[in-house]
Amino acid sequence: MQIAQWLLEQPQVARVLYPALPGDPGHALWKRDFHGCNGLLSFEFKTDDRQVLDRFVGALKLFGIGY
Repeated sequence: MQIAQWLLEQPQVARVLYPALPGDPGHALWKRDFHGCNGLLSFEFKTDDRQVLDRFVGALKLFGIGY
C-alpha cells in the first residue's frame, strides 16, 4: 500500500491501478470482498519515451515486469 501511495505522488506517474486505493475504480469491490492488500499493482507513466522507460526498468532492483 505504501508503494502505491508513493507512486500516486510521483509527477512522472499518470495512473496507479491498485484496488486497495480509495480512488481505484475497483475499490468498492475490493473493500466488499477482501480484508488485506497484496503486492500486485500496475502503474502508467506520463511519458511514452522508450529510452526513459528502458532506463527505469533497467534500474529496478526489487521489482520486475509481469506479463
